[in-house]
Amino acid sequence: QNVIVVGRILAATDEPYSDFAVAQHAPGPDFGRNEWLGTISLNAPDTGYYMEPDVGGTVYPTIKISNAVAWNADGEGFNLARSGTNNLLENLTANGRTGDGIRVAPELTSGILRNTISTNAGRYGINSKYKPSYVNVYNARSGAYNQTTCSTGCYTSNPQADGATPSLKYLPRIETGSFLKGKGEAGADIGANVLY
Repeated sequence: QNVIVVGRILAATDEPYSDFAVAQHAPGPDFGRNEWLGTISLNAPDTGYYMEPDVGGTVYPTIKISNAVAWNADGEGFNLARSGTNNLLENLTANGRTGDGIRVAPELTSGILRNTISTNAGRYGINSKYKPSYVNVYNARSGAYNQTTCSTGCYTSNPQADGATPSLKYLPRIETGSFLKGKGEAGADIGANVLY
């Protein structure tokens, strides 16, 4: 909770991975209820959030990421795959260079993806098995969506220039009076708020 990783440097011999990660390669204790709350990944040389446990996912939700930013990652902003049930991904802000803004692999069949911004993704804005709702996808190189489409509350504005007061004037919050303020599920903001 409340962690910021800025400009991590990979040495020539380092293996690319991510700023925030889950592995769980061997059977063991029940895996789940892992939460990333109010976190920011800036300029990751690989992926911002890489959640690919090989086994587990028996405690629900397996992974919760809420009010998180992955900005300018050189891979996916947010990536979930392999194992996990009833994952909750909400109030995310993603901006990428080469990968998907937000990716949920096809083997993950139950979870929620809502109230998110994906901008300037190198591939898809949202490449997700979960049907997203209340999302703003802007300028994704390969298209806004893959695997699914947005169900409700689907926007395509540039969050850094979507009105007199841009929604993303500053990365850690959605601005009062802006286009994406209060447009999410039950009046929540679309995008991350990491203020405290």
